[in-house]
Amino acid sequence: MKHTSTRLLFDHWNRQRGERSAPTRSEIDPVAIRHVLGDTFMLAADFIDAIRFRLAGTRVCALFGREIKGEGFCALWSGASSAQIATVAKAAVNERLVPSPG
Repeated sequence: MKHTSTRLLFDHWNRQRGERSAPTRSEIDPVAIRHVLGDTFMLAADFIDAIRFRLAGTRVCALFGREIKGEGFCALWSGASSAQIATVAKAAVNERLVPSPG
């Protein structure tokens, strides 16, 4: 949470959600986070087979040298790392909580 982009995104998220576990999709204002959109990605847990990238900013995609929208999130890691990431991602989906920056 030390990166400026991350802090700005979490600040917006937390302001929009208030006391709820998450804001609604319509409450996320791209204009308010326009300076960090290139560094932003969103995951979707509504696929049957995997947690996948719903959206990936230009700088995120540049790290991989390709568009990663629709790709499996956990597939970016191999072996035991992939299983650990899957466990953490599934726990985040089930909890529906976003940690406070700090």
